[in-house]
Amino acid sequence: MCAHWPGNDSNRYLGPFNRYTAHPVLVVGNRSDPATPYQGAQVAARLLPNSRLLTLKAWGHTSLFRSTCATNKISHYLLTSQVPAKGTVCVQDVIPFRKSTNSVAPRVRTPQSNPVRFPIW
Repeated sequence: MCAHWPGNDSNRYLGPFNRYTAHPVLVVGNRSDPATPYQGAQVAARLLPNSRLLTLKAWGHTSLFRSTCATNKISHYLLTSQVPAKGTVCVQDVIPFRKSTNSVAPRVRTPQSNPVRFPIW
């Protein structure tokens, strides 16, 4: 999808990616991101010698606002340049489609109350 991104930045950093930086680099990898696989974050963290990988066990294509833990770690890094402890793993706050023990059971519709209509081809 991003291969045809219309934007262009002539000042973007193109490497090398194996150099020490003045400040540590926080690499955030989401375990269930269909657009940017977690393995890419692992490779980036290995290539950057002054980096730390923060792992997020979550779904979707973003890391912020899915996990209070990750949001706090990322915010702390942006404010202080201090990376979280090595091996830090955060989990998302709400797991989609998981039954909650505190929720009310959903109303079940019977076929008679909600008939399905199929088109005739």
